[in-house]
Amino acid sequence: MGRSIATWIVKHGGRHVVLSSRNPETPEAGWLEDIERLGGKITVLAMDASKSESVDAGLVTLRDVHNLPPVGGVAYGPLVLKDALLNNMDLATMDMVLKSKVPGAKIFHDRFCDPNKDPLDFFVMFSSAALFGGNPGQTNYTAANAYLQALGQYRRSKGLAASTIHIGAVMGIGYLTRNSREAEFQEKSDVDTLGEAEFLTLFAEAVVSGRRVDGVDGVHAKRVIDMSETEIASGIPALESRHKETIKFYHDPRFGNLKTPETRGDAADAGGGKITIKEMLATATTMEQVRAAISESLSDKMRGVLHIPPEESVNAAAPLLDQGIDSLGAITVASWFSKQLLVEIPILRVLSGASIDDLAAEGASRLSPTAIPLVADAQVSQDSSTASLSDNSSSDDGGASTPLSTPDEAEKRVDGVVRKAPMSLIQQYSYTRQASLPDVTISHNTIGVMMEGSLSTDKLAQAVTAAINRHETLRTAFRLSEPESESESGPTPQLHVLSAPTWGLRAVSVASRAEAEAELAKLQKEPYELESGETFKIAVFTWSPTSHLLVLAYHRLAGDGSTTENLVAELSQLYSGAALPPAPQYTDFAVKQRTLLSSGAMDASIAYWTSLYTPLPAPLPLLPLPGAQSAAAARGPVSWDQHTAMSRLSAVLAFRIKERTKKLRTTPMTFYLAAYAALLSDLSKQERVSVGLADTNRSSVADLSTMGYFANLLPLRLTSSSDTFTTTIESTKEAVRQAMSHSVVPHDLISSRLGLDGVSPKDMTHAPLFQAVFDYRQGAAESGAIGGASIVEVLASRERTPYDVVLEMSDDPTKDPLVTVKLQSSVYSEGDAEVFLGKYVELLTGLSKGETV
Repeated sequence: MGRSIATWIVKHGGRHVVLSSRNPETPEAGWLEDIERLGGKITVLAMDASKSESVDAGLVTLRDVHNLPPVGGVAYGPLVLKDALLNNMDLATMDMVLKSKVPGAKIFHDRFCDPNKDPLDFFVMFSSAALFGGNPGQTNYTAANAYLQALGQYRRSKGLAASTIHIGAVMGIGYLTRNSREAEFQEKSDVDTLGEAEFLTLFAEAVVSGRRVDGVDGVHAKRVIDMSETEIASGIPALESRHKETIKFYHDPRFGNLKTPETRGDAADAGGGKITIKEMLATATTMEQVRAAISESLSDKMRGVLHIPPEESVNAAAPLLDQGIDSLGAITVASWFSKQLLVEIPILRVLSGASIDDLAAEGASRLSPTAIPLVADAQVSQDSSTASLSDNSSSDDGGASTPLSTPDEAEKRVDGVVRKAPMSLIQQYSYTRQASLPDVTISHNTIGVMMEGSLSTDKLAQAVTAAINRHETLRTAFRLSEPESESESGPTPQLHVLSAPTWGLRAVSVASRAEAEAELAKLQKEPYELESGETFKIAVFTWSPTSHLLVLAYHRLAGDGSTTENLVAELSQLYSGAALPPAPQYTDFAVKQRTLLSSGAMDASIAYWTSLYTPLPAPLPLLPLPGAQSAAAARGPVSWDQHTAMSRLSAVLAFRIKERTKKLRTTPMTFYLAAYAALLSDLSKQERVSVGLADTNRSSVADLSTMGYFANLLPLRLTSSSDTFTTTIESTKEAVRQAMSHSVVPHDLISSRLGLDGVSPKDMTHAPLFQAVFDYRQGAAESGAIGGASIVEVLASRERTPYDVVLEMSDDPTKDPLVTVKLQSSVYSEGDAEVFLGKYVELLTGLSKGETV
């Protein structure tokens, strides 16, 4: 178990790991070599953790003999078992087990209890599932683990790192495996077991949840820490009726919330399992039965997505948005329809107020007749016609397609162009602004990915080439084409898809990480050759066999944040030799978007946005921050540069926010956005503020894997209530719902229709339409791997903007939420970003506890 944790730590960036026990065994040479290849070093140290003199001598040896850096974390897991019923247990048996855990934990606490001197990043103590479930004959073992739990609570009250993990039965590593007792345990117990990967996840969660808290005040230090803040448990299965005789705590009322209704198990036993949605549809004879079947199956799916307990019913008539569904949940729903029913339901349909019954009706109307063979043709035709009339505006097709021009063979030989198409509306607005930008690098996005582990540059180069050939947007030139008809007044911007790439992977050896980062900075400033098709740059800088900086750089016209994530994921698959399905192409999206405009399918949404901003609201005033420019002074042109501050929310605050959102029946994104609007309203003294909501603009399952420039900003008008935060949440939720319903319109098109596009980017004193932006990124993990190299850090230099205030939330499931604040440098000082960030986190803390705005 210790070696497994050591390997995990090294793979996640640790460099020095010490394995210690009273009589340690030297690991085999092969394992040590594997660790060294990963960039780590193992030190084996003989030490009796229960004796202070031995611990002190060991720490001195690590520092003075092995020259190791200060201790950064402790994983404390001694194990001595001597089972006996309490009535028959003598003092020696009790002491034997207690002394294996208690004194050592106290000694390590004493050595690492000064928050100002080498504070630990983690102090994970290994407990057992027997602590909360009980196990006859293990009173001594349970008492020892209870001490660890209490010590963890005490350390956390002082702001120190601490957590305990109550480990169930681990298979494949550890005590049961070492003593060949896995089969015996599984025969006698129904307790859930853990594999090695699950155990390592348990350890990782303990590291995250037990982080230290800086600046603990006297009030915090005196409070009693909840066990939920320090402990993570495993091993408890769902308490089904079949466990009555085998799980000791089945009848304990404290575990009653884990019981499943007996009728569910009985029904499964009697009926032989639940029939699938496809089987239900195959036996349906009316469209009403079809809709009911889809609604029932989708409700079962949503129970898991929305975390609805088994004893509660799913409300199929209420909008899913009101039940707390988020963008990832919407993707799950759309994917379910696509995979189970071969029906495409737009993701935005889920996020714009549709209920389960609404989606079931829409899905039923789009089913192939072969999926419902017993339903009369007349019913299917009538249902489909009704749906077509009622939902024409949200169709993915949006009308007839604009034909693409295909060059003849002679043209292909001359310029290598295999396909031409108009730029998307999003691209065209950005393209026409290029010449008037004060600095060409404003549109550059450069993402640095620090990686540790083995990485073959040859295989990576092959993966890059394969990706370029799969995706047209990676080999597309941006050119002005001469008019092809008399109706065209002049050259028009077009996408020219090239037959072959004009770029590939750059593999460069450097001396150090510092040199690699310097190369990244140079790459950020390199111009792009848009007309020749060089819109992306991928480079890998290597300074040791296991240390690399992978750089993904692109011009705004060619990609966005989702493109970066898709590209990393695809490079990983191609590197490993995976066979991938044909890729959807951005050129098709560009044509579809223009068709939506020309066919009138955007008219209703354009009317919504223009009415929302008529009359035009006043710009966001300068916020009263310490270093802000005087409100009386005239503003000069925006600088397109911003001051940045960032911080991660504590695990406790993130948990409280999630619990609060459940009570408010909303999503974390809406909570964070409503809090942002409340802060802007309070500082600006405006009851209603304009905020640009970053939107991936990928409305279908196919769009999710398409690479290219989709990203949009939805210009919300948000009202902050002076009554309660609940009212602000409800108004924000409605504003987001309306925005999602009309998100098909690019915000630059809205600005154009409002007459706000006449000012050159070089001369504007503030951004048009809105001056504040909110960007919520959910599930955008800062982790992953390509081959044997794992991502350990991300360095991002994204497109610069003219906005006054930008708030970015990265809600990565593998880490605590990251908050980034960016303030316009032409009117705010560098310290103002930290001040604004502090005010926002303070507001979140209060709101998570139910306080008013």
